[in-house]
Amino acid sequence: MSAIRVMFIGRSPNLASTRVRVANLLEPLSHRGVRAELHILPRLFCERLKLFRKSAAFDIVVLQKKLLSPLIFFFLRQASRCLVYDFDDAVFVRDAFGFDNAAKIWISKSRQRRFKRTVRNVDLVLAGNAYLENIARKFNPNVAVLPSPVSLTNHPTRNDFPDNPKPVVGWIGSRTTLKYILSIESILARVAAVHPFELRIISDTPCSVATLTCHHIPWSLEQQDLEIAHFDVGLMPLSDDPWTNGKCAYKILQYMAAEVPFVASAVGMNVEVACGNTTGYAVRSDREFADSLIKLLDDKALRRQMGEAGRAFVEQHYTVEVIADKLTGLLKNLVSS
Repeated sequence: MSAIRVMFIGRSPNLASTRVRVANLLEPLSHRGVRAELHILPRLFCERLKLFRKSAAFDIVVLQKKLLSPLIFFFLRQASRCLVYDFDDAVFVRDAFGFDNAAKIWISKSRQRRFKRTVRNVDLVLAGNAYLENIARKFNPNVAVLPSPVSLTNHPTRNDFPDNPKPVVGWIGSRTTLKYILSIESILARVAAVHPFELRIISDTPCSVATLTCHHIPWSLEQQDLEIAHFDVGLMPLSDDPWTNGKCAYKILQYMAAEVPFVASAVGMNVEVACGNTTGYAVRSDREFADSLIKLLDDKALRRQMGEAGRAFVEQHYTVEVIADKLTGLLKNLVSS
């Protein structure tokens, strides 16, 4: 088969999901017979129509995460030979952290309508995890799980560096997710009273934790892997709700790539990548969270064992190369069918 041409349409080159799930895969796809291009969705209606007209030159168009208005989606569908929808968040609900799961505030009828319309009318859906796959499958039988990949090229690991003077517990995220690390402030304070540690937070926004000394590290694409590799334990606390179940455990995959064990809430995909608590701990209560963190802080050998197991798991299932192979197969099958 000759090389297939694929147009990815994303919202912004700076958006994490577009960078991780599209931009990082373009070169690996080119080595597998897929000539892929990333195009950013314009803001103006007329510019969007110009972009869609270009799609006729491509075998496949992949709409990445964006839920379009009915009219704009109609024009895209009409212009595309094969149309794929890729998403890695629960885009069909609101992020309503702090509200009861039964509360109607989670429900967004406009998001639900756009999501259903999109999924029903594409040729293939790529979902970031099994929870998202199950939701999409209600409206389209042609759904595949495509995890978010991690690049291991020149990726530093914890074992590349000497011991920290005091164990480092770390978290990486953005201003929109700082609420999750702040939600376990009292747990971290209790743990620090038993086993002192240094807390590092990598974020685009400074964060202060009232009961602990917190070292803020400004996020940068170039330095994030190096900073994570200096963690002794990574954290991924989450609430358990319709929004967080759609998360694809990317923080944890970053920790695992750096051979850093983790403590995470047992929510959604976090449980899957914990591998029965062999790569890190997926916990269901505040007490489990504290106990698991203390256990890792107390045992350097356990941290190393879990970190190495996590790295091996990522190498087997979540590298850019592994995900590029899977995506190539899905796209080529779509064209041939």
